[in-house]
Amino acid sequence: MNKIAAVTGATGFVGKHMVRLLTRQGYHVRALTRRPQPDSDHVEWVEGTFQDELALTRLITGADVVYHIAGAIKARNFAEFATINRDSVMALLNALPNDEPRPHFILLSSLAARERSLSHYAESKRQGEEVLFDHAPADLDWTIIRAPAVYGPGDYEILKLFKSLKWGFSLVPGSKSNRTSLIFVEDLVGAMAECANCEQVYSKILDVDDNREDGYSLQEIFSTASEIMNRRAVKLTAGRKSLKLFAHTNKFMSRIFGYVPMVSPEKVNELCHPDWRCRDEHIKNFIAWEPKIGLNKGLEICFRWYREENLL
Repeated sequence: MNKIAAVTGATGFVGKHMVRLLTRQGYHVRALTRRPQPDSDHVEWVEGTFQDELALTRLITGADVVYHIAGAIKARNFAEFATINRDSVMALLNALPNDEPRPHFILLSSLAARERSLSHYAESKRQGEEVLFDHAPADLDWTIIRAPAVYGPGDYEILKLFKSLKWGFSLVPGSKSNRTSLIFVEDLVGAMAECANCEQVYSKILDVDDNREDGYSLQEIFSTASEIMNRRAVKLTAGRKSLKLFAHTNKFMSRIFGYVPMVSPEKVNELCHPDWRCRDEHIKNFIAWEPKIGLNKGLEICFRWYREENLL
């Protein structure tokens, strides 16, 4: 019988790649969805939300591993962030059956959880982690994976970078000296899959990135994308004050027109933070995994995908 993997966030960017990899590895995947999805030979969709106890029980019962990937990256306030990034963890723990072996619970978190004071998002991710290690049953094996910025086919954030370069400029937020780790989406899901039922990663919070020891400057990321497009662009640096002014204006307009602002004053805190490099316990020290795709190859793959999808 195939092993069973339960996945949340399966219709999102990372989740889609996770489901594809798991099915290739022979898993039967159960995936939570808010909207009807067509079942396939290896994917069983469970319709429901994190407030639906019956759906969560159906999702988890009999699973060998749970990948909790769902997360909110934009919201109007802390309560909206917390509903997904914190409360969903407790809902899944409450849905665990008591009369059968526990699955390995793998929570995809973010490096932002390391800097909880920066934003509601960061605080909600940290609280989600705390729910897991404070409330997990004693016999539940769990692992928290803190990812940096994730990119790859299906990611629309890097698309914004390529579009700005197409228009002839690149906007670098914060200081040119700011540094960040990155990971290509297929490397991330590969690491997560390798963690499944691996005793070495139980009860650990682990960083994961593409193995670039000192990370990347934003300047390097923009320059690499510019070379791939063969486009010269004017590089503009946006300081914290300018970004804050834009963010406060955006937040005000969002209240009038009823949209959720992507660039909020708190998001500016994250964008301008000087150090988003992985520096704590690294996943590669515990599993037989090495990242395969660095920045240049990863951005080339993204660029080709955007062109194929007529997005550029």
